[in-house]
Amino acid sequence: DEIEEKDWDGMEVCQSGDTLGMLLNLDEGTLTVYKNNRRLGVMKDGLSGPYCWYVSLANSQTGTDAVSIKRGTLPNSDGATTA
Repeated sequence: DEIEEKDWDGMEVCQSGDTLGMLLNLDEGTLTVYKNNRRLGVMKDGLSGPYCWYVSLANSQTGTDAVSIKRGTLPNSDGATTA
């Protein structure tokens, strides 16, 4: 199976050291993306049902980039995180 890649409003390039956050809101059916505690935008809408998180690194220059998936806190509008 091929993964379909689509540009979305707010999409930005990520570099080594960036922190990415994703908020899956099934009440609204949206997946919102944050980069370094800054909201980039809604990557996908119309979502429902169960989901499983996974990560794929593409075009890694060093081959030493690390990924972790964990529950976090949601950044507020000024970039600070909330509990």
